[in-house]
Amino acid sequence: MFFSLVILSFFEYFNLLKNRGIPILFAFFILFAFTGLRGDVGTDTSSYLNIFNNLDLYNEQIEIGFVYLNEIVRYFGLNFSFLLLLSALISLILYFYSLYRFLGFGVVLFSFFNYLLRSLFIF
Repeated sequence: MFFSLVILSFFEYFNLLKNRGIPILFAFFILFAFTGLRGDVGTDTSSYLNIFNNLDLYNEQIEIGFVYLNEIVRYFGLNFSFLLLLSALISLILYFYSLYRFLGFGVVLFSFFNYLLRSLFIF
């Protein structure tokens, strides 16, 4: 993932594919697969699974948006893995959109790469 983001950020910055949206789209899908299809990583995944399975016990102690997201996934009969995919999709869309909106094309992937180095890889 590290090297693919570096290469794609060069493609975006120098406009090597004649469309700066293509490297961003590839990076989005790579990051979506990496973050959405993760297994039991760290200590928080098992806690989220416990919340998902016992939502009635925790619904007053956690954020209302996360409660609604859990309820929507459970309403459609989907499992915990889909909740992870959906939350990864929502967060990546918001990250990429905000970087594009405030920085424009050319440095979106480099900025996201910088974010990953400072936060995700540390944890």
